Amino acid sequence: LKGSALQECRDNAEGITYEMGGLWHQEVMKTLNFDTLAYVERLYEVFLASFTDSERHDEVQYYFAECLWLRAENEQNPRMATERWEKAALAFTDVLKLGKVGVGGQQGRQERSQQEEAELEHGLAGFGESVVNLRPAMPEALNNLGNAKRMTGDIDGAMAAYQDALTHRANYPEAYNNLGTLLQQDRQLEEA
Repeated sequence: LKGSALQECRDNAEGITYEMGGLWHQEVMKTLNFDTLAYVERLYEVFLASFTDSERHDEVQYYFAECLWLRAENEQNPRMATERWEKAALAFTDVLKLGKVGVGGQQGRQERSQQEEAELEHGLAGFGESVVNLRPAMPEALNNLGNAKRMTGDIDGAMAAYQDALTHRANYPEAYNNLGTLLQQDRQLEEA
């Protein structure tokens, strides 16, 4: 295939992968058959790897992180649950880095309703606390919890989470940057 035929094939593959992942994800939420999430996770992984330039990429990245969270929440094997929580924490970190969620992501915030924004912030804060409860010494989870708390306006909680992350990994630039930014915004310049 060449030219427009190749592009049409690629567009169709992108659309089908996106639609199938979304449909299966909805089906899981209706039936609560969490075994199906393995298929959803794989479809999202294929989409994210294959369609990096898609306008839907950021949206799928969020759904992928949510899928991983659901799999972690419903995993009965403690060792597997820990691995799944770690993978989910990294996926949500990727979502935050997109700039569509959080303090810096004004464009994404304008596109969502206030109710959707509140639900998202509440969900991220709950997710962060769940991961930290399972792995209290995981600096990435503590940093993400700080980001979620900052988004919901819990400045003291965010500072504490960033400081906890630095306690567990003294040389952690993301936590230093987040804490410094927060202190600057809170006008505590001498500490920043």
